[in-house]
Amino acid sequence: RNIIILLESMPVDCFVVTSMAEAVSMIKEINSPSLQTMIDLIHCINDPEPIDELVHKYAQYIKHIHTHAIGTYLDRGPTDFLPVFKALKEIDYQHWISLEHVDTSIGAQKNAEDAIKYYHSLEKTLHEK
Repeated sequence: RNIIILLESMPVDCFVVTSMAEAVSMIKEINSPSLQTMIDLIHCINDPEPIDELVHKYAQYIKHIHTHAIGTYLDRGPTDFLPVFKALKEIDYQHWISLEHVDTSIGAQKNAEDAIKYYHSLEKTLHEK
């Protein structure tokens, strides 16, 4: 049926899969094309390896990216998306990137508009380099 299950690492909020290395190790052990992984930028900021390095290292397994608005998430601090987007460009990432609506105080519409504007600015910066 062409279904893919994405295993997500959660370095802070989980005790099962706490790093991309663990996720990919499980994927390799199970050895099914129907099991791949994703990167959730909220969770991966706490991975032992920098996110852009994770993108390069595990490119063949990454089938989805979750982002969050304007490079910040509540108490976890800022995330610089530019190196991540640069890494995605370098690996010629061709899968989904989604916005996870976490700051409900500004509303979904504004959150989406601000995020799109921000992501376009990153794209423009990458094209200028």
